[in-house]
Amino acid sequence: MDSGTNSLTLDEQLFTEVTNRLSKGQDRELTHAMRSGYLKTSSLNLASWPPITFVMQGDAGDIRLTVTPENYWQTDAPEKGYASAVIFSDNGQLNGQSILGLPLLNGYFTIFDRSVDQGLGAIKFAQRK
Repeated sequence: MDSGTNSLTLDEQLFTEVTNRLSKGQDRELTHAMRSGYLKTSSLNLASWPPITFVMQGDAGDIRLTVTPENYWQTDAPEKGYASAVIFSDNGQLNGQSILGLPLLNGYFTIFDRSVDQGLGAIKFAQRK
């Protein structure tokens, strides 16, 4: 988790799995946008894009965190009139790790608590109202 990162940079294998699952249905445009980086805002209908759910290991069991299209698309990026899907592959650079930034965090009230687990800390999530 990185609150200073404006994207989801996924391990190459995970990115490939996500794009493979999306490309099986009507979401080929998302897969293309993820690979190319952007599309015209005029063709972006957020209601037609799927949420993406990440399953994380938590202290009390697995938790599901969902990233909505409103959070994984940035409008007027890279320039006015375009939208960027901020989900990227690490191209094998992170050695099996992913960086989960603001698209994931923005959908939740998020607390970074360094006072627990002998200073290792914990990240706590609550639904936004």
